[in-house]
Amino acid sequence: MRNNDYIDLSIINSEKLAEVIFFTDYFKNQKNKFYRVTKDKDVVYEYGDEIKQFIKSLYEANLIQPFNWAAWKDTSNAQYLLQNPNHIREASLEDLVKTLIVILRSDRFIGGQLKDAIEGGFISAILARLKDLFLQAA
Repeated sequence: MRNNDYIDLSIINSEKLAEVIFFTDYFKNQKNKFYRVTKDKDVVYEYGDEIKQFIKSLYEANLIQPFNWAAWKDTSNAQYLLQNPNHIREASLEDLVKTLIVILRSDRFIGGQLKDAIEGGFISAILARLKDLFLQAA
């Protein structure tokens, strides 16, 4: 039986990971329109096509996996990483994956979590760190 606290790094698709990393410049440019505010009280933020493609790429790269994200987000390690995007610079691949999962899953329950992560520089920091790790492995 699979442990829900475990991230299987061996299933990450490096070809698709390169596609995820391609979004780095997009997220760095704060002039991009990442979302629009809706009048729907159930879906306050509607993400643009680029964001939808980014999320699709995360799944295709197997970065989004079954994981007990709700428990992990309360750990001291998660709190440290989610406190400041500068803390992402030294994060392990496993912690980057866990952080992405927390951001995406949280957004499903509390709309705007992804928006906040984009605007707060967390997505850019995660992608920059993924790029560094990807280049180191090459």
